[in-house]
Amino acid sequence: MTAAPRRAHAGSHTETVRQSPAAYVVTIPKEVTVRNLSVAIENTGSVPVVNPRLTLAGRLDWFDADAIVREALGQAKTDEEKVVALWEFARTQHQRMTPPGDPLVADPVVMFNVYGYGNCGCISPALMVLAQKAGYQARVWELSGHTVCEVFFDGRWHMMDADTGRMFRDPDDKHILSVEEIQDRELWRVFKKDNRGYEEHGYDTSALSNHTMALTLRPGETLVRTWKQSGKFYNYWARSQYKPNSGWWLPYSRYASGELVFRPQLTAEALDRDALAHEALAAKAEGSTGPALRVEPAPAAAEKTSRAGQVIYHVASPYVIVGAKLEADFFRARSGRGGEDWIAVDVRNAWTPAREDAKEGWVLVYGAAWTNDVGDLPTVADFTDLFNTADRDKQGLYEYDIRFRFSASDPAQFPVGMSDLVLTTEIQVAPLSIPALNPGENSFRYWDETQGDRQLRITHNWEEAATAR
Repeated sequence: MTAAPRRAHAGSHTETVRQSPAAYVVTIPKEVTVRNLSVAIENTGSVPVVNPRLTLAGRLDWFDADAIVREALGQAKTDEEKVVALWEFARTQHQRMTPPGDPLVADPVVMFNVYGYGNCGCISPALMVLAQKAGYQARVWELSGHTVCEVFFDGRWHMMDADTGRMFRDPDDKHILSVEEIQDRELWRVFKKDNRGYEEHGYDTSALSNHTMALTLRPGETLVRTWKQSGKFYNYWARSQYKPNSGWWLPYSRYASGELVFRPQLTAEALDRDALAHEALAAKAEGSTGPALRVEPAPAAAEKTSRAGQVIYHVASPYVIVGAKLEADFFRARSGRGGEDWIAVDVRNAWTPAREDAKEGWVLVYGAAWTNDVGDLPTVADFTDLFNTADRDKQGLYEYDIRFRFSASDPAQFPVGMSDLVLTTEIQVAPLSIPALNPGENSFRYWDETQGDRQLRITHNWEEAATAR
């Protein structure tokens, strides 16, 4: 009889990192079952952290295609051993299911870090790229109702199907057969009719996009990857990433979620460092009241006291974006009867071109021009709908800009601005790409490409339960 796990209790490990590379160990009792919850990398320092990378037991450095190839090849020596190792990696690190519809899934970096699933038309070009990066000639071969990869070595082509997990060997000399050899020998039902197919290059642009997991964490920014599913995933087939369409193949059953959480420092120095652009905004003077960041008063020689200021933040994610919201503490000292004391937030790069409310590329997601509301104005605005793309020819979204605009009729006497901002960008993550804890010793290695003195906090959260004997 299978032993039943006892009641789980929470586990957590926090590691402070001040140098790169850094190594640490998280030890879990061997007599427990582990349910991984999340891994977070938080920039708690004062300089941007460039390309943070965390591996477990020497695995999961999938920053680019070359790094994936290095891990997949392992100790393989001969050409056949190497190609089979690439095929083994591709077939085991993805799940065969409905393709997400993002053309970039054909890029192996996107396939294995962002989605982790797809059909034959997704994994075959991804395997082709890995083989090419390993130094082999490779191609995608389109058949009737199926797509496979072929790799050339030992003077001939060899079919490597990472979608169904099949390859065929000659019974005599044991070489891996090509598409044509498989069909000639009638070894597979896919080849029952004359469908030798053709070499397909339609995937090349997406497969060879050279996507990387490049990411810069600004001070106050955190990357959270969690095994819990948020219910949001990129899926244009269903016309909504929230409601899987049961009429189109299989619902998505293996994906993970995450967030990029940015809480910018609202100082003049931080604006110059972290913002894409800003103008006519100033930090609160020491000892004054009102918002931390406010519209800057007009120069003394100006004819009008009224003035408008703005700050634009750029959000770039190596993971596909599936939602976003802002939580802010805005401030307005007096009502907007004159129409000049107002606050507005808009976003660009995150909607379909057909949106009627897009003005010069910007879509309004929050506007405050009240007649009576003044003082501290706590605000939450969810603009996830801007990432719900139903266009069948549009790839997933990996970046956007968000702009905060403030207008004050008399900023010196009646400030307008904000005192706090938390910007949460929801992302989709391939679960097998997240370093998961197991019973025993878990050896982690962290490194980045930061110039300067970094300071980070890495936090692992899990649940563990002793297994009853």
